[in-house]
Amino acid sequence: GYPKINLAVGYEADPDWPQKPPEIAWRYVTGVAIDSEEQVWTLNAIDPPVQVYDKGGKLAKSWGDGLFQGPHYLRIDHEGNIWIAMFGYSPLWCITPAGEKFLAIPIEGKMPTNLVFGGPDMKTAWLTVLHGEDGRLFKLDMPYAGRPIIPGLD
Repeated sequence: GYPKINLAVGYEADPDWPQKPPEIAWRYVTGVAIDSEEQVWTLNAIDPPVQVYDKGGKLAKSWGDGLFQGPHYLRIDHEGNIWIAMFGYSPLWCITPAGEKFLAIPIEGKMPTNLVFGGPDMKTAWLTVLHGEDGRLFKLDMPYAGRPIIPGLD
């Protein structure tokens, strides 16, 4: 078999992070991303679906009530735009940080499961989709460069 090597630097859960206001609920948190200001964006299955927390864990803003059906993941591009897909629905949406939809990319299949930006210019996106009973991987040429999942690698 393969040697088992633990490459994790370790982590400790902080029970006080985030400091979610009592009126804000979480159901399924299906997406998380970090923007250029190191704010943590979460995507949730109930309203408000988009919640943004500052580095200290305080809620900075939230939006999107009634905007999504089955929100599944989010990613952030270099322009600060938010890319959101909904499980069971097409298309892939590009939304301003204020919550305004301005670009829709139709996708084959209606069950997107993940999106990651890559390539030398970060303008290639890899999208996984459940299509019928199969899984598929699509390569998309994107109009904007994405941010890497791990901050500091851009």
